Amino acid sequence: MKVRSPFKCIKQSFLNLQIRKKLMLCFALLIALPVILMAVFYLSNSKYILEKKSSSYTSDILTELQKNIENTASELDTIFTQVHNNAEIQALLTEISLSVPSGGTVPANAKEEMDGILRDISYSRPDIESIYLLSYYDHTFFSAVPKITSGISGEDLEAIKQNGGDTTWLKCSDNIITYGRLMVSLQNVEPLGYLIINLSEDKLFDIYSNISLYKEGSIFITDRGGSILSHGDKSLLGNHVSQDYMNLILTPSDTSFSLKNIDGQQYYIACQAINNNEWYLFYQISAVDFEHDFITLTQAFFVITLLILTLTLLVSVVLAKSISDPITNLSRTMQQVRNGNFDIRNDYQSKDEVGILSDNFNAMIENTNELIQTIYQKELLKQEAELRFLKFQINPHFLYNTLETINWISRIHGVPEAGEIAKALGDLMREGLRDDDFVPIKDEIKNIENYLLIQQYRYGEKIKITINIDPETSEIKTPKFVLQPIIENALVHGLDSKIDGGNIRIFGGCDGKDILLTVEDDGVGMPEEVRRNLLNENLRKSDDNGKHTHIGILNVHKRLRLYFGPSYGLSIHSEVGVGTVVTIRIPNTGHGQEQE
Repeated sequence: MKVRSPFKCIKQSFLNLQIRKKLMLCFALLIALPVILMAVFYLSNSKYILEKKSSSYTSDILTELQKNIENTASELDTIFTQVHNNAEIQALLTEISLSVPSGGTVPANAKEEMDGILRDISYSRPDIESIYLLSYYDHTFFSAVPKITSGISGEDLEAIKQNGGDTTWLKCSDNIITYGRLMVSLQNVEPLGYLIINLSEDKLFDIYSNISLYKEGSIFITDRGGSILSHGDKSLLGNHVSQDYMNLILTPSDTSFSLKNIDGQQYYIACQAINNNEWYLFYQISAVDFEHDFITLTQAFFVITLLILTLTLLVSVVLAKSISDPITNLSRTMQQVRNGNFDIRNDYQSKDEVGILSDNFNAMIENTNELIQTIYQKELLKQEAELRFLKFQINPHFLYNTLETINWISRIHGVPEAGEIAKALGDLMREGLRDDDFVPIKDEIKNIENYLLIQQYRYGEKIKITINIDPETSEIKTPKFVLQPIIENALVHGLDSKIDGGNIRIFGGCDGKDILLTVEDDGVGMPEEVRRNLLNENLRKSDDNGKHTHIGILNVHKRLRLYFGPSYGLSIHSEVGVGTVVTIRIPNTGHGQEQE
């Protein structure tokens, strides 16, 4: 036993499904598969993508903050340059540096002049809490408004001195960030004093306070020693950060935004050096909050995915039903036709493929009905044409023997005419009882000769008959008994009432692709109205109840059209007192070829 592969089994199972189920399955797969693939991609990549986007966003924030903070520091450097290059300040500090080491005293007006210069600078910068100078040798204090004590220790001044003229940031206290820098002589670069600027921490905080932070996220600034210079929580100002933060300061990572363990808690954190590595800018987000939102987003995604799949199923059902129902109804209609109901029609109205199929099916049923009617009429006319001969089928051999006996008795008693009539009648009846629908034209002429032989004994010399058929057409087949009704009509209606008799001429030949057989008489003719109605269905009813029409001209005409089409049949031309011409047109089917 041959085992089919699983693929072939699945394929066959799919082929065996109803169209509606096939469509539903296809629609569902076409929509659901992309959604499922998208869900898988989301689960495998969403967290990574979210982290990358957060990292990029954080990097942009830190870069912008760095620029703004360093711009603030640059503004303080500008103030230093303004003070350092002031000629009056240079002169006063130089005078002090020359007098104090030699035991002199500071001029009385020096402090007032220095205060005035610094006051003008302070008033122009409201973000500066205070600005003051200290002489290099005796640390004479020259303050601006407001009057404050320096708060500067000897260690601070030493740090400024050791920094060699570069900016020195001192520790934060009382929400004040101190800027210190050594002043030297423009003449000989000898140290003259110290410039101290106290900047409010609020100035730094304002730079990043308007940034939208992620939930419990925070931004803060430390110096390189880990002391907090700026923070949203003012209680933390001046505090030192933990060692975990110091590790980020001491060993900076290439990753701007990454997951770190800070004091036993997980944070997504970034650290960036600013002000020539004097300060460090931190941005951190709680990993719990970050991942909680990710989980919430994932749940929302699954809910949306489920809704999409449900909607997909509903749409698939509706679409599949809209496509399969017309096909199912058409199949039911076909089944009824199969059971013999040819009167039913499919009523689906549409311009789609099923609608076209339905229209073609209805047209096929119409054609089938017409074909059935055509075949029925053919058989009916055939029965009608053979009716008179079938009456003798009760015992045809008995009739043949009887007619033969009459023939021999007539010859014995010297009446050969009666014998000839009996023989002709027998041959004519024998031909009528044959089961062939078509006969060669020569056989049809033979039947006519037998019929005319009988009629000549009736009419005598009153009727003269001429037959002239093209020999090339003699083997062409024609339906039986197409000439006899026409000749009978010519005898009965054309010549019988004519006292001096008349002529019947029968001739035929090829006319291109057709064969023409013509029966012409010089009888009484017929009016135009009679000629026009001769081939109508009402002919039998109006023609003396069919007593003299024999099989009938209408029968011949209808049979020919049913066999060969509307282009074939009889044509009649007649004039009263002149005669009648009846032409039979049949197709030239070739030598000896039978009709279908």
